[in-house]
Amino acid sequence: MPDETADLKAADHRSLRNKSLDGLRGLAAINVTLGHFFSAFFPALLYKNYPMAYQQGDRSGFWFDVATSAPASLFYNSHFAVVVFFVLSGYVLSAPYYQGQGDMILKQRLIGRYLRLNLPLMVSVILSFMICKAGLYYNVEAARIAGSDMFIGQYFTNNITLSSLFEAATYKALTLGDRTYNHPLWTLRFEFIGSLVLLAFYICKPVARTLLLTALLSALVYAFLGMESIYLIALFAGAALHLAKFQAKWNWPFMVAGLYFGAFQFSSTLYDFWPAINLGDREIWERGTVYNLIGALLLVAAIANGAMQKFLGSRLCQFFGEVSYPIYLLHFLILCSLSSAIYINAPQTGSYLLLNLGIYLAVCLGLGKLFALWVDRPSIRLSRRVAGSLFQGNPLK
Repeated sequence: MPDETADLKAADHRSLRNKSLDGLRGLAAINVTLGHFFSAFFPALLYKNYPMAYQQGDRSGFWFDVATSAPASLFYNSHFAVVVFFVLSGYVLSAPYYQGQGDMILKQRLIGRYLRLNLPLMVSVILSFMICKAGLYYNVEAARIAGSDMFIGQYFTNNITLSSLFEAATYKALTLGDRTYNHPLWTLRFEFIGSLVLLAFYICKPVARTLLLTALLSALVYAFLGMESIYLIALFAGAALHLAKFQAKWNWPFMVAGLYFGAFQFSSTLYDFWPAINLGDREIWERGTVYNLIGALLLVAAIANGAMQKFLGSRLCQFFGEVSYPIYLLHFLILCSLSSAIYINAPQTGSYLLLNLGIYLAVCLGLGKLFALWVDRPSIRLSRRVAGSLFQGNPLK
């Protein structure tokens, strides 16, 4: 997902706390990358997290039980990471409002949002089209072998045309969540629309009624989007974290509680007692997403309050943060091409799967770095120039 702190970096507001948020975003991107790899080639690993989509099959034993436990699932439960992205975006996008920096940054972000998000997205969609037309996607055969037809097996089988490419690259992926060319693009719909609403909301200066107006707006969003509204609500809830004030001694309890809810599993005695969120007989929001959101809010609140600064500010975590949006856009393409080809042609054993994983991560990070240099950073600069030129004052540099 995009690095929203880029504006703060450019405006010379990048504190150690901002670095921590960068690092958390980077780890979340790695989590999504890992989660999709195991969903594709070892889907039984996720049977507790997504029982309607994945089955345990004949797998059992001590190590399988350990790997599918709630704590272990934190390393590959990509849905929690996605919710963390939304909370982080809400927190960072609204920061200029709470830091008293005026409306200029908020307005520039609002105007530049399309270019900032869609230019890198457009390049990824074009790359996916080219890979498909070159016949280098092997996901269908890999899915048949691995039993992951519900995940990677459904992609790049039809509607791969120049007209669908143009539509996806210009508006469908960003505004409608079209994932014809790239599965993770479904989240960009909520990121784009939600960020526009959020920025407009704070430009209007809600002041003391922020929480009340947020609740009313959330109700309106739910009326239009139903269960999916929780992703937009996550952005507003993330922004509202600026109002949360607590002592540093609560950082670790909040982090532990956040990770506990982030590891939510539908099939686990650790979570069976948590109720569904119903209104009468109707489920308002999907149960797992609700508890993942609670976990994301607690985790981001602790990190924003200074938890784990040294680790998240380390060079490795900062590198992950730098390439978070590029690898988010590229990893599925690599998964369905190179990784699927390796999976098909190598023995489907644990050691070869780990080797495939290592190659996959190395290629994702390497291409992510190049994508950041050649596509993502220029897109950020262009969006700032365009947005800055439409308002008095200088654009962010």
